Amino acid sequence: MSAALEAGWPVELRDARSYLPYQLTRRVSGRMGKCPSRWAGGRLYPVSPQAQAHHLRFAEALALWQIGRADGIGFVLDERTPVVAGQPLCALDLDDVIVNGQLLPSAAVLVDELNTYAEVSVSGGGLHLLAASTVAPGARRGKVNDLSVELITTGFLAITGVRWPETPPEIALRRAELAQLRRDLDPGSPPPCFRPAARPVADVLSALLGQRNGTKVRRLLIDGDTSGYPSPSEAVFAAARLIAWRTRDAGVIEVLLRESPLYTSRWERPVAAGRTWITHTVYRALSADRKGVHQ
Repeated sequence: MSAALEAGWPVELRDARSYLPYQLTRRVSGRMGKCPSRWAGGRLYPVSPQAQAHHLRFAEALALWQIGRADGIGFVLDERTPVVAGQPLCALDLDDVIVNGQLLPSAAVLVDELNTYAEVSVSGGGLHLLAASTVAPGARRGKVNDLSVELITTGFLAITGVRWPETPPEIALRRAELAQLRRDLDPGSPPPCFRPAARPVADVLSALLGQRNGTKVRRLLIDGDTSGYPSPSEAVFAAARLIAWRTRDAGVIEVLLRESPLYTSRWERPVAAGRTWITHTVYRALSADRKGVHQ
């Protein structure tokens, strides 16, 4: 697959110092996770994708894969970093949309609308669409025409270079289309305790991973590991409190939770005071006594 990546990955992204190798690790759920890593001392070490000191150029990361030092490589998205036409890179992650070699109709519509570089995911059953634009704060996962969609603006994306047939080889600028997609994912107005992030989300995540309890943060927000908690809901609340130790910005907390593997569609159900479950959970975390969180 490294040959496909070398041949098919968009030219305009190759000079960016935004790549990391990854190693496959089995999560508690049984699924294989792709752990961003750095190469040092003859082995790979897990690393926060926001740790820019470890980022590589495309050719450097690809070489590690080609000589068998990694299971693959990925691109680090950062909403603060312009990549194409002065805009950051956004990725649409569509899981399980390729069946018997054909796209589901709803996915085919989205591919046609965006008309940008699209590649088959590592699993072979999903699709990544890459486009350039800034995106307003808010929901990053949800349903669009009954299709499960995740919009990634900050994070790590495992890449393949296996371009979907008849899609462009380059990254398109898609401001209007991505703005509409964001509205489709979250059509309502922001709930009372949600406000736009005052501090870049990537900065907060990097700080959380670097603090004394960074291992606990990584387990929840990067690996989605809820073992040791009475229920998934308790794990989400614990994650919210961990983030609240670093920032009191409800917008930042909610975005970090939504972009983590902990997310499920049940977070969107309405609860007390006109809030969804997740916004109410963030409210509870901010209201809780912070004593003992940073343990």
